[in-house]
Amino acid sequence: MRNCSPVKLSVWTALFLDSAALAIALPVLPKLIEKLAEGSVSRAAAFYGLLLAMSGVLLFFCGPLQASLSDLFGRKKLLIAASLGSAVGFLALACAPNLLCLFAAQAIYAASGATQPVASCLISDLSEPHTRASQFAKLTSIVTLGFIVGASVGGVLGQYGLNFAMLTAAATCIAASLMMFFGIEETRVSPDQCTKKFEIRTANPISSIKFLYADKSRAEHVIIMICADFAFQAFLSTWVLFTTIRYHWTIAQAGASMALEGLFAVAVQLIFLRFALPRLGVRNTLIASLFFESLALVLYNCIDGSLIVVAVIAIHCMGAAVRPTCSAALSASVTNEEQAKLQGAIGSQYALSSVLAMLLGTSLFSYFTSSSAPIVFPGVSSLLGILALSIALLTAFLPYISAVARSWSTGRLQFALSRSDSRKSN
Repeated sequence: MRNCSPVKLSVWTALFLDSAALAIALPVLPKLIEKLAEGSVSRAAAFYGLLLAMSGVLLFFCGPLQASLSDLFGRKKLLIAASLGSAVGFLALACAPNLLCLFAAQAIYAASGATQPVASCLISDLSEPHTRASQFAKLTSIVTLGFIVGASVGGVLGQYGLNFAMLTAAATCIAASLMMFFGIEETRVSPDQCTKKFEIRTANPISSIKFLYADKSRAEHVIIMICADFAFQAFLSTWVLFTTIRYHWTIAQAGASMALEGLFAVAVQLIFLRFALPRLGVRNTLIASLFFESLALVLYNCIDGSLIVVAVIAIHCMGAAVRPTCSAALSASVTNEEQAKLQGAIGSQYALSSVLAMLLGTSLFSYFTSSSAPIVFPGVSSLLGILALSIALLTAFLPYISAVARSWSTGRLQFALSRSDSRKSN
C-alpha cells in the first residue's frame, strides 16, 4: 500500500470540520425549536425528540446505501456529496420560518449526513490490518475533537443569534467539502474497473442486520456498542434542556460542558485505551468503561451543577472507549472486501439506536417536566441509559458467567462421581 500520510492528514482535517459543523448546531437546535414552537421547554423537548427520531430513521436507511455506493463510485465522491448536502441542510435550518420548514431542512441534512460509515471505509482502505485498530481510535478522537471545538463555538454563537450559528455550521461543511476535493485521493477503483455490482438487496438495513448478527462474537460486540450508543444518545438528546432545568445553565454553559465532555473523551481514546487494551484486554476494558459510564449517569442527578460536575463528566467520558474498541474488533473480524458492508451496517445500527434513544429520552423528559407528571424529574433519560448499559455489561460478562457455570457444573459432576465411586467401594 502506498504512503498515504498526506491523504490521511486531509481526511482527518475534513472529518474534524464535519464533526465541528454538527456540534455547532447541537446546542442551538433545541433553542431554535423552542423559539419556533413558542411554547415551554417541555413542548420543545417533544418536538426535538420527533426531529431527532426522523433524522435517525433517515440515517438508518442511508448509512448502508451510502457505504455500498462508495464501493461503486468511490469514497471521495460520496464524502463530498454528503458534506455539501449537510451544508444545504444547515442553510435551510437557518432560514426556516416555522417548524414544518425546520423538519424539512433537518431531513435534507440527515439524508446526506451519513459520512461516518463512508469515512470508516476510507480509513480502512488507507490502513494495514495490523494498524487498523489504532486508526479507528484516531478517527474517533478526531471526530471528538471536532465536537469539542464545535460545541464551544455553537454555545458562544448561540448567545448572539441562533440563525447565525447555523450559517456558521453550513460554512464549516463547505470548507470540509473543499478539503476533501483538493486533499483526498480516491481509494477505490474507478467504476469501469469495478467488478462488484451494486445490489439493493445487500445495501439495505435488513441485510446489514443479518450480516452483523450472523457471527456470535461479532454480535456480542455489536450489542455492547449499540447499547452504549443508546445510553449516550438518550443523555445527549436532553442534556441542554436538562441543564436548563436542573442546573439553571445558559446555552453557553451547556455548550462549554459538551466541549469539556469531548475533551475528556479524547483523553480516554488516546491515553486510556493505549494503556488499558494491552494490559486488560478488550473485554475487561469494555467492562470498566461501561461501569464508569453508568456511575456517571447516576451522579448527574445527585449534584447541583457546581464545579463537581467536571469530575462527573470525566467519569462519564470513560464510556468513550467503547465505540473505538468495538469498531476495531469488528473490523478485524471481516475481510477488506466486506469493510464497506460492515461500516454501513454499523452506521445503520447506530442510527436505529439513536432513534429509540432520542424518542424515548425526549418523550419521557417532556412528560416528567410537565405539569401533569406526578413528580418533576428532568433526569429521567439517565434511567434509560443505565438500563441500556446494564444490558451491555451483562453481554460483556457472558463469557465469565458461562465459565463459572461450566466450572460449577463440572464440580458438581466430579462430586457426584466421587460419591458414586465411594458407594461402590463400600
